[in-house]
Amino acid sequence: PECRAQAPAQWLTRLHRGDELVVTGLLDGPVPCWVVTVDAGVLRVQFGRDNALRGQLREMIESLASP
Repeated sequence: PECRAQAPAQWLTRLHRGDELVVTGLLDGPVPCWVVTVDAGVLRVQFGRDNALRGQLREMIESLASP
């Protein structure tokens, strides 16, 4: 079968290292983060150093990764 790569969304191509984003719908409240890189349509971000927030993110990742 033919495989076609999708072009990244327009807003994604306008992001630069260090831009601040606020992610909603991931946890109970808004999650601040900063752009590290955007490559091949993949957005990599750095989350803040808030230990409570990091704990919530770890719990969510663990629940998604468990069978």
